[in-house]
Amino acid sequence: MVLASENKRLPVTVNEQRQLELRRLKKKYNKSESKLFCIALDLLIAQEKAGFELPILSK
Repeated sequence: MVLASENKRLPVTVNEQRQLELRRLKKKYNKSESKLFCIALDLLIAQEKAGFELPILSK
């Protein structure tokens, strides 16, 4: 899968389970994969700014 970033495309590797969930979310919310990734990033940024610990990022 490829994500667009300011007219640049970045390759992203997504395992099978995440691909299935991404397709499910894409269908449920009628959003593109790139838009879903942007939303997920926005949520992650908001959690970090709110002071939540994100141990998965510390590994």
